[in-house]
Amino acid sequence: MDNIRYDISQFYPMKAVLERLFGKRCYRKLKETATLKDWKVEIQRLLRGIEVALDATVDVADNEWRVEMKQTLRRGRSLVSGAESITDLFAHLSATLVNLVFLQIGHLPVRASVEIVPLSPKYWQLNAYRSVQYVQSKSQAENLERQPGRRKTNRTLEIQGQVSRD
Repeated sequence: MDNIRYDISQFYPMKAVLERLFGKRCYRKLKETATLKDWKVEIQRLLRGIEVALDATVDVADNEWRVEMKQTLRRGRSLVSGAESITDLFAHLSATLVNLVFLQIGHLPVRASVEIVPLSPKYWQLNAYRSVQYVQSKSQAENLERQPGRRKTNRTLEIQGQVSRD
């Protein structure tokens, strides 16, 4: 049994994020009567979308990082395709996304042989191999501020010449 109920509220947060990414048709497909096969199709699409976004968006990165990201996504897609229940599917998706997050930050630490790892900065500074730098051009900042519902930030005011530097 795959534990999927025909209930709009089941897995709603995932349905909502997939709708945000892929549109209303995706949401309607998953809304109430989706099967495990339907969920697999959309989660595969999500993982492929992440790969396309990485290729299209990340301008500066070393080749090893790009290979690690692609391998992680390929492994995730393989695990998702073999999932026999919705629980397995979401477990594989979650593990894939956690791997991606840490690779995006710098690297995925491997500490399986350690008894406990404290949540203190010296154990979680992950820039030994590469550093993440987020930059924003003037036009990107202006694009962001044009988004409906955004309030003006100091950065926007600075771009518009409205912030004084006392």
